[in-house]
Amino acid sequence: MSDITRLRSALFATLDDLRDPAKTIDLDRVKAINETAKNITDTAKVEVNFLRVTGAAEGSGFIPTYKPALPGGTSESQSTATGTKTIEHVPGGTKITHRLK
Repeated sequence: MSDITRLRSALFATLDDLRDPAKTIDLDRVKAINETAKNITDTAKVEVNFLRVTGAAEGSGFIPTYKPALPGGTSESQSTATGTKTIEHVPGGTKITHRLK
């Protein structure tokens, strides 16, 4: 389970406890949970902005990396004298990757 999934689960569990009239929950505890969640969310926003500004493909791992499948993309691999050459046909062009032995 990712950190963001754990955070959301904890927040929704707290929300359920608040809605249940049979349960009593300390208001100071609810405020602390809310403030912690806000701080965690703010750090995620900073990470997203960092990725946007730098153009980096991955961050700290807090936000899971999404790698969409390329629609209609096909690929083929060829052995070369120094390793492997992979040719991927992607929308709008071709991507060639060379892997050395």
